[in-house]
Amino acid sequence: MTDEELRLWWFLGRQTPAKWRRQEPIGRFIVDFVCYEDRVIVEVDGEQHVDNPYDRRRDAWLVAQGFDVLRFTNA
Repeated sequence: MTDEELRLWWFLGRQTPAKWRRQEPIGRFIVDFVCYEDRVIVEVDGEQHVDNPYDRRRDAWLVAQGFDVLRFTNA
């Protein structure tokens, strides 16, 4: 995990009432963080994810499964 992911993991685990999982497989993808109860996925992206067609397809599939996908850039 990157430093940014570690900080977010700490925040999610201690500052939110929801139950979060990290590096969780969903379908054929692995997401950084997911809260199944609220159907929310959080991704912490580096530069390689900026305007990435693969990520757009991945997000579209995850949204079709009923998730909201939030992306934050660590660059």
